[in-house]
Amino acid sequence: MLEFFRRHRGAFLMTLTVIIILSFSVWGGWNRSGRTGGRSPDDVAFTIYGKDYTHAELTKLNSVQQLCYLLGMYDMLDLGSVAEGLKSRDPGAPSYDFVGNLLVLRAKALDYGIAVSDEQATEKLKTLPRFQKEGKYDGETAANVEKNLGMYGFNGGDLLQVAKDSLTYEKLQAVVGANYSPSTLAVAKSYASKQQTVKASTIQFILDDFKKKAEVKEDEIAKYYNEKKDDYKTQEKRSAVYVVFTKPVADPKAAEEKDEKKKTDAAKKLADDTAAFETHASNFDVEFKKPGADFNKLVADFKKQKPEMNIKLETLPLFERGTPPESIKEETRLVDEIFRGALKVGAPSEPVEGSKGYYFCKVTKIEEPKQQELKDVKDKIKEILVAQKAQEAMTKAANEARTAINDALKAGKKLDEGLNEK
Repeated sequence: MLEFFRRHRGAFLMTLTVIIILSFSVWGGWNRSGRTGGRSPDDVAFTIYGKDYTHAELTKLNSVQQLCYLLGMYDMLDLGSVAEGLKSRDPGAPSYDFVGNLLVLRAKALDYGIAVSDEQATEKLKTLPRFQKEGKYDGETAANVEKNLGMYGFNGGDLLQVAKDSLTYEKLQAVVGANYSPSTLAVAKSYASKQQTVKASTIQFILDDFKKKAEVKEDEIAKYYNEKKDDYKTQEKRSAVYVVFTKPVADPKAAEEKDEKKKTDAAKKLADDTAAFETHASNFDVEFKKPGADFNKLVADFKKQKPEMNIKLETLPLFERGTPPESIKEETRLVDEIFRGALKVGAPSEPVEGSKGYYFCKVTKIEEPKQQELKDVKDKIKEILVAQKAQEAMTKAANEARTAINDALKAGKKLDEGLNEK
């Protein structure tokens, strides 16, 4: 099947484009009752692959494009170019090309058995520059970015999904492009397009200039806050107590040992220590999950049984998921377990394998998200509204300039004459 898909790549992409154009040509302004105008969020906006999507779902899907831009995932923005220029019949409605191509991407991924796990998506997010500090992934930076994106209506689930979409796009491109050899004519055209010299005039529209002119009123800030109130909450905090069973490690001197018997003895000791460690941790897990088990007493008893094993009991103060204490900052699996929704206060956790060994924990307190007052987020909301108004004004100015230039050129005038008349 994949070989067939690669061989007929060109025909497939052409057919895909036609399908998208035909699908979207009947979208704009229609709902279940067949009327136009006066739409509600629950009205059907379009149907694709036999499934109805409401205007609310359309708006949510369209926001993925904005999220890709904010995260710097510019390769995903290419999904908006296949049906570029396709317009809705409903003025002011979102562009449909990106939404349609995104749904086609997800459908084709299922057809060709392309799947992306949560773990792969998480690793993808960690590679994004927006989540890094000094060239490395930084949990605090990531948490701040996620918190800021929350002001736009996005949450952790949205970030995970867009990472899955990006990886799916990469995998589908790999499937399509594998073993593909372009024709001599295609190579020649590509070379000519890249090497040719082009003279052009440009007009710059700088967003910061429009931001300086944007005015936001108090009632606009209050309205935005009331509409997005649920997005302005503090992060959930949890405190916990945990114990770590530290894995035995090889003696670094054993690798340099020249005496084969000593080297063999060292290897056997490490194997025996590791087996004992696994058994000890497994026994602890059984006792830990017994109803009414006393965590502190259990740890003390196990330390007496195996004093040679390094067992530590640690207490963690209240912290947010994105800003864990220094002692577990690198143990992302442990942090995920502490903030697992089903893990309630006092309940035993599942064993977590980390970089040091096995972790067992209990949540001691959960501080639910609290509603933030308008005064606490007023400045952030104002920044968002200023950016939105500036973007709208810049887009309007660019469209007016383009219209003026086109009219001037059609009339045989020079470019600057058209702009001056406007």
